[in-house]
Amino acid sequence: MKLSTKISFSMGTLTVIIAILAVYLLVQMGSINNISTILAGRNIPVIDVAGKLNNDVSEYRIVEVRHIYATDATVMQANEKELADWKKAVTGYLAELNRLVKVGDVKAALDKVNSQLNGYFSISDKLLDISRQNHTEEAVKLLLGDSRQVYRDLSAQLNELVTAARKNAESNSAQGDEMYANSNMVGTALTVLAILIAVLLTVLVVRNTVRQLGKDPGELNAIAHRVVDGDYNVDDGGKKMGVYGAIVEMVNALKTHIENAQRESENAREQSAKAQEAMRQIVENTAEGLGMKAVLKYAHVVHPVINDDDDLTEIAQKAVVKLFGEETLCHMPAMMGSEDFANYAAEIPAVFGFIGCRDEANGMIYNNHHEKFTVNESLLPKGTALMAQFAVDYLAGNA
Repeated sequence: MKLSTKISFSMGTLTVIIAILAVYLLVQMGSINNISTILAGRNIPVIDVAGKLNNDVSEYRIVEVRHIYATDATVMQANEKELADWKKAVTGYLAELNRLVKVGDVKAALDKVNSQLNGYFSISDKLLDISRQNHTEEAVKLLLGDSRQVYRDLSAQLNELVTAARKNAESNSAQGDEMYANSNMVGTALTVLAILIAVLLTVLVVRNTVRQLGKDPGELNAIAHRVVDGDYNVDDGGKKMGVYGAIVEMVNALKTHIENAQRESENAREQSAKAQEAMRQIVENTAEGLGMKAVLKYAHVVHPVINDDDDLTEIAQKAVVKLFGEETLCHMPAMMGSEDFANYAAEIPAVFGFIGCRDEANGMIYNNHHEKFTVNESLLPKGTALMAQFAVDYLAGNA
């Protein structure tokens, strides 16, 4: 596996783990926020409204008692107005509770409160009607009888409603606390796991990197500069692996090739010296045999490169394509052979090329330095035409 692939895989794995951690924490935060919303928007207001409802029912009861014992019509009317206001407030609180409470034990307790309150107000209407007729004894009897029992039941049911709402709030709060604790524990565990995996992946990546490189990148850079500067003693005797091992192997091979080239060069110098000595003896002995004296001067000539004029080479190539088509133009690879023509090209711009003349049917299969080489004269007109076309194109471009 490539190093880049390993690094990408490691970073991708770590990213996935972090993403999972982030999603989990976001989901848990959302759940905790939902519970907090329920507590703030329902449970706490229910307790508050239920308490107000219980208080207003008590206030209604007090005014109801004053109405029974009142004998003045004006006082009774004032009491009835006050009773209507308290009843309106109680009805409003009850409607608010019905809006806030939806399910569970609190809903069941509220349904009972609704039923008990309707019963209480029904008896209250009857009680007030008797009181208006100034039948005080009958009204007191009803007040201390059925009315008191219904009122007590209603008060008890209101207390049960508050208790149920408080228990529900405590349950939600406990659920939120538990969820927070679990989120904290799981989040911490995932965070620790992500850190451990990150450390493990870092160790693996570094280990694999070092294994593939063989040494620290800085050391490899220093070794490369040593090789560039001609220092080939880069083998420190340590374990050879990865890029460092390949560099050591390459440098050893390079040293071997250089040593071989040096030996071959030394052999060539020795053979050249022997050839020069042999030629000197032949020249001097031949001249002496003829009664003369000769001195051999041996010149070591390095021929220049041919076809180093790009403009003329391009004109020649286009002339070939123009006369004989693109398929007849061949690009020959560079060769190490020498050519006297290069001496002319060293003085003036020139271009050098070959005209293929192989003809297997007529036995023309040898190169121009072979003893069996035969000139294919049928190609001479094409060569002449090519030279003429080259001259025309050259002159047209340089007129």
